[in-house]
Amino acid sequence: MNFEKMTRDELVNALTSRISQSKQLDPVDKLQQTIHELQVYQIELEMQNRELQETQSALEESRDRYADLYDFAPVGYMTLDDKGCIREINLTGALMLGVERKWLIGKPFRLYMAKNHRTILFQHLQQCIRTDEQITVDVTIESKTGSLIHAQLQTVIVNNFAQQPPRFRTAIIDLTERKSLEQELTRHRDHLEKLVEARTAKLSDINQQLTAEIADRKQIETRLRRYQEQLRRLSTHQEQVREHERTRIARELHDEFGQILYGLVLEIVALKNKMSPDQKELKAKADYIRDILNQCLDTIRNICKDLRPNLLDDLGLCAAIDWQAREFQQRSGIACTVSIKPEEITATEETTNAIFRIFQETLTNVYRHSQGTNVKVELKDKPGELYFTVRDNGVGITEEQISDSKSFGLMGIRERIRSLNGEVSIKGTVNKGTTLVVRIPTAT
Repeated sequence: MNFEKMTRDELVNALTSRISQSKQLDPVDKLQQTIHELQVYQIELEMQNRELQETQSALEESRDRYADLYDFAPVGYMTLDDKGCIREINLTGALMLGVERKWLIGKPFRLYMAKNHRTILFQHLQQCIRTDEQITVDVTIESKTGSLIHAQLQTVIVNNFAQQPPRFRTAIIDLTERKSLEQELTRHRDHLEKLVEARTAKLSDINQQLTAEIADRKQIETRLRRYQEQLRRLSTHQEQVREHERTRIARELHDEFGQILYGLVLEIVALKNKMSPDQKELKAKADYIRDILNQCLDTIRNICKDLRPNLLDDLGLCAAIDWQAREFQQRSGIACTVSIKPEEITATEETTNAIFRIFQETLTNVYRHSQGTNVKVELKDKPGELYFTVRDNGVGITEEQISDSKSFGLMGIRERIRSLNGEVSIKGTVNKGTTLVVRIPTAT
């Protein structure tokens, strides 16, 4: 039987079995059995010794590992007695104090603290005794290398029994770099605060300047709006004056100059009738003069219609729109259809003049620029609004043409509508034509 590979329990069981069997053996066999049992005990003792050696090796390895962790920890560790003397300290702590470890044992820790902080250590240890909790305090350490170390002590009492003096485990955490960073951060913060104050003051000055500038611009805008309103009123007044002047000139041409020409025609006819039959040359001359006078009368009538159609004053806006459409179709050859709903629409003189002149300007633009073959005109009297639309099927006006500062005709249309508090919309689609929409509020 291989006893070396057996465990302790297995050996005990085997020995018990042998003892029970030995009772049945003779003295010689018993002696041999006893010798064998002693060999088993020796093997068991060797196994126990081996286990103890393994345990001791593990403990030594663990102790060495703990010693390494203790000595080379990133913070200092030390053990203090009740008088504040150093009993143990790791290598990191000795390096902080600037003294070799063996010379620190038994020395009061306060000797390595700044003079104004030495009384703090006693108060710190007493507080640990009273509270029996971990206590933290910030101190300044004077290293023997000549440098000052800002450190934090974290201390906990190890034994706090009446029969023996207490011991303290203390961690020394180097705060020098953190303090330096805090000081640097404080300097940067103070610098930034100064910059912010300076920038705030500058922004405040700029804000005051902007406020003053905004106030000036508002005043300028107010004056500009007032001037624009004055210009708009002046434009409206000038348009009214022009309209009245056209009416006056048309009436004077028709009533005075027309009557004079018509009288001359009658005189020529009377003079021709008094001529003898053999005065053929003079009669022909009289007919020629009469024809010229009739042409002058036709020209005067056309000028009067262009200046101010009688239909506009006699029959109103609807008749004038219809007449102007027929005149345009006859002169240009472009088909022009008119839809008016209801058939009779009553509008103010300003509205009537504005819509008729806008219609004339629109037809002029169609004839000059649209290259279209058809114009549709729509005039509707809706509740509270007069709706006027002109559409053609031409090339379509472009956005550049609409916004062109030299488009005086379109500018005139906008000014007429603006003076009546109305709205005008002009839109063009390529090769599909142009649409002009006018909305003018009416009295309810």
